[in-house]
Amino acid sequence: MSIATEISRIQQAKADIKTAIEAKGVTVPSSATIDTYDDYVSQISGGGGGATPSAFTSWDYDDWGKPTNIVIKNGVTSIPKHYQYYNSSLSSCTIPSSVTDVGSYAFSYVGNSNRACDISNINFTNVASDSGMNNIFAGSYLKGSITITNKMLSGATSATTSTCYNFFNSASVPGGNTLTIHIYADGVIVPRAICNFSTSSTSNKGGLDIIVHGTPTFLSQQAFVTLTGVTGTQKITFADCTTPPDASSYTATGTSSPFKGVKGNIYVPSAGLTAWQTKYSDFSSQIKAIGT
Repeated sequence: MSIATEISRIQQAKADIKTAIEAKGVTVPSSATIDTYDDYVSQISGGGGGATPSAFTSWDYDDWGKPTNIVIKNGVTSIPKHYQYYNSSLSSCTIPSSVTDVGSYAFSYVGNSNRACDISNINFTNVASDSGMNNIFAGSYLKGSITITNKMLSGATSATTSTCYNFFNSASVPGGNTLTIHIYADGVIVPRAICNFSTSSTSNKGGLDIIVHGTPTFLSQQAFVTLTGVTGTQKITFADCTTPPDASSYTATGTSSPFKGVKGNIYVPSAGLTAWQTKYSDFSSQIKAIGT
């Protein structure tokens, strides 16, 4: 790439950022330099309306003016691939129910160990199964609560063809924060590494609560590897699954185990406790009846 081409690209990126900010109702004077854009972006916090996600794609990989809070307007239907990839400044994002498609890595590596990104206002109600939607929050620092719907998981034929393959792979919950994940998985495959939080113990000290609703047909490898080696409270609950699903493997040391590295308890309905403890014998001491 020539220097002239690179300069042109940077100028276009600056223009795109200015357009995106002003579409949110915040005026950016023509005299503003790119290193002051953070000040204008911060004024967007808690706002809403305005720019569509595509207006921001030019700064996915830049260190300029990354937003700390994003409110996507109702009516937007698609979040592009790499939308906020590596935005360590992002502390919250609101996605409306109008969104039906989310590109892979859209929120990967967002937040940081001192400021987790709150994903409580992300609404995936109408997002459909799409094999291209993977690694959405991989490597990110997160808190809050989020729901993965049965609709998102439907249609999978293997551990890696699901919408949510590697969904939270290597994500973190920093100390002092909690993350609650509701997974509706009735009659579907729970994909590989959907909740694999096996990252550094120095950054992953928060609480994690995973609730699986319905009865999955299959638990894929490393599906629920959680907060390996840390002290934060963690638990996995199969809210109404009395019959334990099949899995690739469930030995404690096997890399294909859905529960490899789980340090917290796995809660199941009391009516299925014996069946769960028998099927997943390597984890029997961690499998307990809901309410105990």
